[in-house]
Amino acid sequence: MREAPWRLMEHNVQLVFLFTVVYWSANSIISQHILSGYVYVLTASKAPVGLVKGIQGLVQLLCALPAGYTADHTRRDRILILAGVVGVAASVLTALAFELGDVLIIYLAFGIWGAFTAFQSSAMEALFADSVPMGQRSAPFTLKAPVRPVSACCGMLDAGHVPYLLFLSDFIVSNGMGLVTAFFPLFFLQEYSLSPVRVQTLFALQSLGVALLSFLAQMASSSTGRMPIVVITRVLGTLSLLLMAVSHDVTDQSVLFLAHGAFMQCTDPLRRSVLMDFVPKSHRARWTSLAGLTAASWAGSAVLGGIIVDSYGYRLCFLVAALVYICGLALETILIPLTRHAAESVEYLKPYTRPSFP
Repeated sequence: MREAPWRLMEHNVQLVFLFTVVYWSANSIISQHILSGYVYVLTASKAPVGLVKGIQGLVQLLCALPAGYTADHTRRDRILILAGVVGVAASVLTALAFELGDVLIIYLAFGIWGAFTAFQSSAMEALFADSVPMGQRSAPFTLKAPVRPVSACCGMLDAGHVPYLLFLSDFIVSNGMGLVTAFFPLFFLQEYSLSPVRVQTLFALQSLGVALLSFLAQMASSSTGRMPIVVITRVLGTLSLLLMAVSHDVTDQSVLFLAHGAFMQCTDPLRRSVLMDFVPKSHRARWTSLAGLTAASWAGSAVLGGIIVDSYGYRLCFLVAALVYICGLALETILIPLTRHAAESVEYLKPYTRPSFP
């Protein structure tokens, strides 16, 4: 395998990216606009709003040079452990302050956050640079730069963004399906010499599987929620396609093909129901019409799929499509907490009981 020019696979680089996504997503929830509004409501004064940020910034300023000096003269991982302990303490105090509604504890908590930021940022940035070879640092630093603001946007998402995320995730997954769907008949014909009758039988069985799993998914969603079921079935469909890329037995391939199609398509009704719950009645037709745009995009992805198949074979095309699915799944996973309150009533699922009269 060709070595990545800036060692993307180095575990420290991966962990820095993971921390950036998780930390700044969470940070944007409490430390930006919401914090200012909360402190103002709590104190009925604008001065404490500025004081919270002022204390945090002052402590960070006072700790910046000691943190940098210590990180250069001590193992950086030890500084990060120290920063982690400070961060946990700050998190506990922040939770306590919000629970008690005590502005003094808020001042203390965000002062500790300032110390955490000083020690964490200096040591982590230096460790990130240490993990990338000299002369190859521009690419990872350029890639890391937009991760922070994009992650901060994730923390600000609310129910109003659900239709947009649903459309975007569906657009991505549909294009992934477009990469491979048109080539399954050729795959079975050329790789396993299946007759057209057997191939058509597989497609017919897949349609029956979609119908059956659609009912089962709807029943399961009544207790677990709709988006968790959507994500679970999409994960199973993605795994099925990944296994098709490495399997060689015709029976296994047939079963995986049925599973892939059934799992990827069975929750389409659930997705549409979620969409209709989160858009105004006056906008439902226009959002429905966007499904046509998603369907039309299959043409372009099918062309790309043909190029990949001709150049590298069917199995690599399956792998590429699975990676596209994963991108869409990442967005659908974000939708789980955003739609957790959109629970459907299960009263209609209960057996009807005839009322008794005295």
